[in-house]
Formats: sequence, structure tokens, C-alpha cells
Amino acid sequence: MKEKYYVPANAIVEAKQVEVKTEVKTPNGVMTANVGDWILIDSNKKHSIISNEIFQELYYVAQVRAKEENKFKKMLKMIKG
Repeated sequence: MKEKYYVPANAIVEAKQVEVKTEVKTPNGVMTANVGDWILIDSNKKHSIISNEIFQELYYVAQVRAKEENKFKKMLKMIKG
């Protein structure tokens, strides 16, 4: 049986790094994504563009947060026995 996951509205479900300057249709109109930028696609299939620098910062924060969550879960398991 295939597992189903709840995806919150506007959650990022895909990220692609741009290799060639590209025109992207966004909710704010057609925008240009430069080489190295990231195109984010949300659960509503809407596209957004962010710079590589911002993407790297967000990715780092997400990694740190995931590590902290894992530590918390392990502590709860130890407490529960």
C-alpha cells in the first residue's frame, strides 16, 4: 500500500537549479532566472525564483532544524523507554 503524505498549501515540493538563463512564469508575471538561481515549485504548481545565496542559507537552516528534531525524537524515545 502506498503511503500518503499531507502536503501543506504552498509547501515547496521541488527545487531546480538553473543551468541556462531561463524565463519563468510566476504569480508576479514572467521573470528571468539567471544561471545558478533556483526555481521553486510549490504544491499548487506555482513557480518562484530565488538566488543561490538565499537557497543555500535556507537549506542550511533546514538541515540544522532537521538534526535538532532528530535529537529531540531520540531523547523522547529514551525517556519513554
